[in-house]
Parts: sequence; structure tokens; C-alpha cells
Amino acid sequence: IELPPLRERVDDIALLVPHLLAKSARSEGGAPKTASPAALALLCAHSWPGNVRELEHVLLRAHLLSAGAIIDTQDLQKCSAALMGEQCHGTKSDHNWLREQKLRAVRDVERRFIEHALTQTDGNISEAARLCNMQRAAFSKMAKKVRQDGHTLPGAAHGAGTIAA
Repeated sequence: IELPPLRERVDDIALLVPHLLAKSARSEGGAPKTASPAALALLCAHSWPGNVRELEHVLLRAHLLSAGAIIDTQDLQKCSAALMGEQCHGTKSDHNWLREQKLRAVRDVERRFIEHALTQTDGNISEAARLCNMQRAAFSKMAKKVRQDGHTLPGAAHGAGTIAA
């Protein structure tokens, strides 16, 4: 079976994008995101020399790095130099962007860490801290930070996940 390259099947991109974004959400966690019409147009304009695999990797990075539920052209351009066109390296804004991405990644790892520990201990903070080989106060502080970011922790529905200051 001969399958033409993705650049010759531009109409397939509109079908692949929601599927690949849902796949990213399943594999990495979080709600499925959607691509804005402008982002979809940018994706359709690219020649995709790496075919579907390249598209999948760009969308995975966009899923991980975009802050909102809708991926826009700026999100895609941050994830792929090929989509960015002219790229300016080393500017102050590049360093700020990288710092923000690092902080977002750290917060995400901490959230997953806390959620996993609390799930394993039915929301008991003291047991979760012991499981993680941490002092209860340090674990509680990390969990409080996760909650302040707007996340609900396991056990919070029945009071066990409540974090003291």
C-alpha cells in the first residue's frame, strides 16, 4: 500500500489534529485541547517532511507547553522552529519564556507527585508524607501550593485532603 506524504493530504490534517491532541491528553494527562482556526491553518500550510510523526510530536509539545485549552499559532511556533520561520535566539524574552516553561514543568511534576501519593494513602497527608520520605510540613506545604494553583487533591471531598497553613 502506497500512502502519499502528508503534504499531499492537507485535508487529513484537520482530521488528525483532534485525534492527536486527544492522544496527547491521554498519554500525558490533562483535558484534551483544541487547535484554533489560525493554528490549524498554520499546520495545513506546513509541508510536514516528517509526515504524521512530526505532526504528532509538535502537537504533543503544544499540549504540554500551552497554558490554555486552545492551542494557538504562538503555542505551535514555540514548539517547532520549522513553524516559527525566522527565529531570534538569545533574547531576554526567550530566556523568560524558557524560565516560565521550566516553572510550569516543575509545578506539573509536583502536582502529579502529590496526587499520586495522596491517592495511594486515601488522602491522608501524614501517610503520604511518610510514603514519600518527607516531613509532613514539607509535604503539606507542597500540597498547599498545588491547591493554590487551582487543583483538587484526592481526599479533599471528605476533608482528608485539607491542607493546614
